[in-house]
Amino acid sequence: INSLYPFAMLLDMPVGSPKIYDVTKGLDNLFGFAYVEVDCSENIFNPVLPLRAEIEGKEYLTFPTGMFKGWYWCSELKYAVELGYKIKLLKAYEFERGQDLFKDFIDYFYELKRDFIFSIKVGERM
Repeated sequence: INSLYPFAMLLDMPVGSPKIYDVTKGLDNLFGFAYVEVDCSENIFNPVLPLRAEIEGKEYLTFPTGMFKGWYWCSELKYAVELGYKIKLLKAYEFERGQDLFKDFIDYFYELKRDFIFSIKVGERM
């Protein structure tokens, strides 16, 4: 990975109108957003799920442990489960998968960037 945004733009993207997802099917089958109840153990050293919280009248982005609820993308939730989070799906919306939506765009500009950097390196040797 040379650049995270282009890398992410090459992944499947949600397209179409969202449909209500049957949460009894579980997280593994979901491609969409879910409202969940999260249980993050105090033992997780670097919590990964963000939560906006008001603290002393100001809003902050936090990464809490303990119990909380929020909306998250399915990939974030699946990764959190790998780390030891317990996730309970409360409601969810699924999307169709759009593949290669930005591939031509990314390939074109990546090639321009690569050629530009190569031309600079070649020019420095002269």
